[in-house]
Amino acid sequence: MILNDFNVDPAKVQPIAFLGNRARKLLRSSINQDRYRQAIDIFSTHANPRAAWNAFTVVGSSDDGIILERECILEGSVIMDEGKNAALIVLGVCTIGGEVEHEMGRVMDEGNNFLAYLIDAMASWGTTETRKQCIKKIKDDEIMSDGIAGRIFRPGQAGWDIGVQSTIFELLDADVESIGVSLDPGTMIMHPLKSASFAFFKFDR
Repeated sequence: MILNDFNVDPAKVQPIAFLGNRARKLLRSSINQDRYRQAIDIFSTHANPRAAWNAFTVVGSSDDGIILERECILEGSVIMDEGKNAALIVLGVCTIGGEVEHEMGRVMDEGNNFLAYLIDAMASWGTTETRKQCIKKIKDDEIMSDGIAGRIFRPGQAGWDIGVQSTIFELLDADVESIGVSLDPGTMIMHPLKSASFAFFKFDR
């Protein structure tokens, strides 16, 4: 399933969301404030937030991980304890697209490193914001109406091996391809780089 109705607008949030506690210092000069407004314009013009997701029935567990429909095993000891009693697992991939990265590279080639830094910071925020909004939309979906969502898992974090990315991409298949995200099979890095994957379980009430 595809989602593309996201509200990811850096103009509506404070600079600290992108730059942390250094925001005030970094944007003290009028030149840097102009660069900041330029970064917002570039992001707003070129970002294309989208997500692909689906839910899969949990049929059991094994020594390696959670057994899903299609006789597929989603590996990882970190998800086993929570997942063995779940009804479904939701898998998703989201992105803001590749055009923002292209623009960031362009301005770097032009020697404007600070503008590139601002674009990159906004792109990282935009990816996270897209993921958060995506998860909220899924939790509000009818498929979750009779259940309770578990905690969020992310490949490569909190002990969940990054190699599970290949299984997520295999299961989401054409949907993840349609939003323009691919996976490097050697490194498990997603392209565009400003993309994120996630999983959470649904438990019956």
